[in-house]
Amino acid sequence: MKKRKDIFLANDLTRIFSACGVDSAVLADKRHVCYLAGYLTRLGAKSAVVEYDYIDRDFLEDYVQYYSRCFAECGRNCCRVHFFKKEYTNDTFLSAELGRDGNAELVDSYLGFIVIRPLSRTFIGRTCLIPYTDDPSRHFSAICHVDVSLFGQRLSIDCMPFQEQDRAVAACATCALWSAFHVSSCKFGHACLTPGKITEIATQHGISASRSFPNAGLSLRDVAYAIRGAGLVPVCVGIESADKILRPSMILGNVRAYLGIGIPLIALGVVFDADGKKRSCHALAINGYHLSDSGDVGTDGLCAKRIDKLYLHDDQLGPYARATLGASSADAEMNVSWTDAEGRRNGYDFGIQYLVIPMYHKIRVDYEQVWRCAFALQRVASSASHIIGSLSFEWDIMLCASNDFKDAVREDAKLSDADKITYLELGYPRYIWNVRVKLNGRDGAVFCIDATDASQGLSVVASIFYQNELPLIVAMMAKIAESFHRNPLCQACVAAVNGSSGFENLEVGHVEG
Repeated sequence: MKKRKDIFLANDLTRIFSACGVDSAVLADKRHVCYLAGYLTRLGAKSAVVEYDYIDRDFLEDYVQYYSRCFAECGRNCCRVHFFKKEYTNDTFLSAELGRDGNAELVDSYLGFIVIRPLSRTFIGRTCLIPYTDDPSRHFSAICHVDVSLFGQRLSIDCMPFQEQDRAVAACATCALWSAFHVSSCKFGHACLTPGKITEIATQHGISASRSFPNAGLSLRDVAYAIRGAGLVPVCVGIESADKILRPSMILGNVRAYLGIGIPLIALGVVFDADGKKRSCHALAINGYHLSDSGDVGTDGLCAKRIDKLYLHDDQLGPYARATLGASSADAEMNVSWTDAEGRRNGYDFGIQYLVIPMYHKIRVDYEQVWRCAFALQRVASSASHIIGSLSFEWDIMLCASNDFKDAVREDAKLSDADKITYLELGYPRYIWNVRVKLNGRDGAVFCIDATDASQGLSVVASIFYQNELPLIVAMMAKIAESFHRNPLCQACVAAVNGSSGFENLEVGHVEG
C-alpha cells in the first residue's frame, strides 16, 4: 500500500520538502525555505507530519485551467506538511490520531500547514501558519478561521493564507489579492476566488498590457477590476500622486485605520537595488504592524506614526514578513528583511506607490475624509495658540463594527454604568469610524462617525468626552474660526457645550494646557 504519511523533525525543511518530491538543487537557493525555517523556529515548531497525495482546491482549479493543457505533465496531487509544537514519534502521533493519549495536546500544539505543489520551482502553495504570538505590540487583525482535517482529526487555526506566485497562473499581485480575499470573504461573505480566477477577472477587461496566462503581473487597473469581480469596491490611495512614493504618514494612517477592522491592504510599488535605482515593480499584502509604546506623532498628531514595523505576505519571501520603516533609502521608505541559515541579515528596499483596500460596498466613507476633519481641528488649534494656549492632540482613527465599539464601551472603566447604558442603547450603523483623541497626553474624547453615510458631510452618531474642557476648547476655536463650524467634530463638541452651560454665553479666553 502506498505510504500516506511521514513524521520529521520540523527544523529540517530541506529533508521534508525533498520527501515531497522537490529537487534538492532547487532547495539550495530557495529564499522561501530559509525564511520559513526561521519563522517556524520562532513559532517553536518541533514536529512535521507530511500528508502525501493531498488534493488542494486552489491548485486543482489552477491545474484544470492551465497546467492540464501543458505538454509536460506535472501532476495534480500535492503534499501537505503540518507543524506542531510537540515532538512526535510514529507511536505517539498514532495514539493522538486515534483520539487516545495526547489528542488534546495535538489540537493545542497545532501551528498550521504548508501545501507543496508538484511544480519544479514555485512549489510553495497554500500556506496557513499562525502569526507571531510572542509580542503584544504586534497587531494581526487581518486573519480568518481555517478548519483543517488531518486524517479525520479536526484542527483549526486563525491566520491569513499565503502562497508564492507560480509565474503562470498567478503573479505577485494575484497572490496578494488571493490572501486578502480569504480574509475579506470571511468578513463580508463574498466568494473566495482561486488564483486563476482572480487573474482571469483582472485581465478580462481587454486593456491589460500583458496576456492572461501565463501571467506576468497585474497593473493598478487590473487589481481594481479583480476587487470589483469579487463583489467588493476598490479604495485606491495614491492615484493623485502620479507614481510618486507615498508619504509615511499616509501609509501608516491607512494601515492603522483599515487593519482596525481586519481589512488587509494591497501595496503596489517599486523594489530598489543597493544603489537606490528602481529594479522592478512588486505587490504584496499588508496584514499587521508593530506599534511602539512611545514615539513622536509629529505635526500630524497621528497615533499611527508610532508604527515602526509592518508585516506583509510577500510572495517572494513568506508569510508575515517584517518591513522596517525608515531603515532604507529616502525614496523607498521601508526595508523588507530576513535572516538566513548562517544568521546573516538580508533584505531589499521597497517604496509603496499605491495602496488598494478591498472594501465592503456599504462602507462609503474613507479614511482620508475622516482624517481631514481631525487635521482641520489641529490647524485651528495651532493658529489660535496665542489665545487658547498651546495644545497637543493625538488622533487614533480606526474603522470598526458598531458591535466591537459596544464591547469596548462595556469594558471602559472610565464610564459609569449609567453612561454605558446610554451609549449601548443608542442606534448605530453597522460600521463606524472610531476616532479617539488625546488632549495633552490624556484621553480626551471618542467620536463615532457613520462609515456608511452616503452624504457629502460626515455624521457623528455618538461622542464620549473624558475631559470636560475638550468640548469647551473646541467651542472656543469655533468662535475664532467661523469656517470651523462646518466641521462635524466641532459640531459634536458645540452640541455638548450647548447641552450643559450654553454656548451663547461662552467667552473666549486663555485655557491652560
